[in-house]
Amino acid sequence: PFINWAVQNKAEVYLLCLSQGNYDGLGKIRVQEVQASAKLLGITHTTVLDNPNFKDGQSEKWDPILIADIVKEYISHRSITKVITFDQSGISGHANHIAIYHGIQALITKYDLKSKIQAFSLITTTVFRKYISILDNFFILLDQFIESQNQNKFTKTFVIFDINSAKSAHYAMQKHASQYVWFRRLYVIFSRYVFVNTFNEIFPDNQKYQKPPCTL
Repeated sequence: PFINWAVQNKAEVYLLCLSQGNYDGLGKIRVQEVQASAKLLGITHTTVLDNPNFKDGQSEKWDPILIADIVKEYISHRSITKVITFDQSGISGHANHIAIYHGIQALITKYDLKSKIQAFSLITTTVFRKYISILDNFFILLDQFIESQNQNKFTKTFVIFDINSAKSAHYAMQKHASQYVWFRRLYVIFSRYVFVNTFNEIFPDNQKYQKPPCTL
């Protein structure tokens, strides 16, 4: 839904993949697939990195500071002001997804970019909510009510809902032929993420990431 919304609102959307997804030795094929999928969704700027520091796999450790440095260089050359990524649970719990969240948090902390860019993370839900499709809207409304009552909660949540996005998701996933196995076909039918995306703003963490010293 977010990509559909952004493209329909004439936003210039860039897709940066830090890995080719070569865990099964299909990296080159998956690069072609993600490019085809992005094109179908209306994304005209797609970059897929082949960096030995970002190997695909749950056991691989990705350095958040290195992620921050690479993303900083990428966005600074393209005048990007909004960044969308995974949250600290990575939607599926994948270690690479989680590392990217920490990398973006390191980015806005280390380089003090909070005033220049906004970063948002796609919220991970429980497994139950993940697979109840549009029925999750009830829980979203409940979450928003609870958040409105909690003045000490410093998150900024926004919601994008698109009942028609399931068709786009199906066609986009078809482009990922090497990954469009049976359980992902079910995902496109039942997942709430196909119909609604909810995001929290990512804030700096000065205790975890140190800003570089000022130089004259």
